[in-house]
Amino acid sequence: MTACCALLDIVDGRLYEQVGCRSFREYVEESGRVQIGMRHATALVGAARVLRSLPEGVPWPTCERQVRPLLGCDRGVAERVWAINGL
Repeated sequence: MTACCALLDIVDGRLYEQVGCRSFREYVEESGRVQIGMRHATALVGAARVLRSLPEGVPWPTCERQVRPLLGCDRGVAERVWAINGL
């Protein structure tokens, strides 16, 4: 899950610009720094957004796949679903 959060930091902080990339897509697809495809990178960033929305004290999922059903849900909904069900 560390990779998810690292990618989110790169996106939100526009850190890809520091290595000469004009976009996150360019960073993923052309820089050679990330060894995954754009679709996977986008899924990891989405998972990190869900993770960071979880309240303190709620156990984090162990992999991005556990968070997939929550992608696209409103922040509050994702929080409640995870806290209640412990997906």
